[in-house]
Amino acid sequence: MANSHRGEVAFEIDGQSYKLKLSINAACTLEEHYDTDIQSVMARLDPEDGKSARMSDIRRVFGAMLLNNEGLSQEAVGEIMSAIGIKKACDLMVKAGQLFAPVDTEGDDPEGKS
Repeated sequence: MANSHRGEVAFEIDGQSYKLKLSINAACTLEEHYDTDIQSVMARLDPEDGKSARMSDIRRVFGAMLLNNEGLSQEAVGEIMSAIGIKKACDLMVKAGQLFAPVDTEGDDPEGKS
């Protein structure tokens, strides 16, 4: 089960559960790959010049956000995305990106109500 307070977004394919999360490690992986900050990486997915985002960028970001992705090739990530459809894959990434915030696991109220 996904924990939205921790930035996780769940989806299922043929009875198998998956989770996406823009974790600190995912952000660092993407920053290192693109040699820029995470905001610039995410902006690649929504170009302001009216052009479409590159599928290779969408697949790379989705793969970095996919929890327990160790050993998955980019091709395997693409197959997962194909199984749910590109629109749903993008919607899930946007939702996970909106939930991105480092969380203190020592009991802080994740909703900021304390």
